[in-house]
Order: sequence, then structure tokens, then C-alpha cells
Amino acid sequence: MGSDRSATDTKLSLATIAVHGGERADEQPFGAVVSPVFHSATFAFENFQEMRRYAQGELPEAYFYSRYANPTVAEAERKVAELEGAESCVVTASGSAATFCALATLAGYPLYSSHAASPGNSSKRPVFRRRLYVLRWALRRPTI
Repeated sequence: MGSDRSATDTKLSLATIAVHGGERADEQPFGAVVSPVFHSATFAFENFQEMRRYAQGELPEAYFYSRYANPTVAEAERKVAELEGAESCVVTASGSAATFCALATLAGYPLYSSHAASPGNSSKRPVFRRRLYVLRWALRRPTI
């Protein structure tokens, strides 16, 4: 299955896409039918020139270190995008990372929030507020 097919323009059921979406059968190692899970933290290059090409952005499909990209995560992103009928998807390692990504897209704009919203992230708001946006409170803090 190619990653260019979305859930809205295919005859496959959502259940089939949930299982096989995002897979690239022609790229499976050793002829695997189901994609393997890559546990590797680091990936090798054939030679220094190939690593240099990766560092210069000329090999976007290559992998270097799993913190930045990993074949298993890339397939999960393609699968979710296909299920949602979207062009692409970003999978993050934590809710805090997802929150940061969402807030970073709003840089320069006012952000409206309530004091009760996401109490676990409230300690991060001063950093975001100083660097990314002006925080506006939608509701006053309740007095008890």
C-alpha cells in the first residue's frame, strides 16, 4: 500500500486501513508481510558521503537516530494520516511534546485559556508566554 491513498478515496474498509495502512510492501525487509518493529536507536550509513547527504537534507527517507525519526514511527504516522484522510501526521513521544507542537504553531498570536485547562502543563505556560505568545485568560481564577 502506498502512502498516497487516503481513507476517503479507497475501497478498503477502515479496519483494513487500521491494520495495513501506511505500509510500503515494496520496502519490507526480507519479504515480510507485516512491517517489523524497529527497536534500534541508531542507524548506519553505507559511507561518510551518504551521511553527509543525510545531514544536508538530501536523503529525507533515511534514518539516523530514533529520537528524530524511526521507520516504525513513520509508518504509524502514515497509517494515522491514511485513516484520517489527511496528507500527513506527526506522532509525538508525549502529551507535553504534542502540546508544545500545537502551541508553537500559534507563536505570535494571543492564546486564550482557562486556569482549569490542562493543570499538568501550567508550569510550562510562563516559558511559552515569554517566548511564543501572549496568554489571555478566558475566565477569572476561582476564589475559594
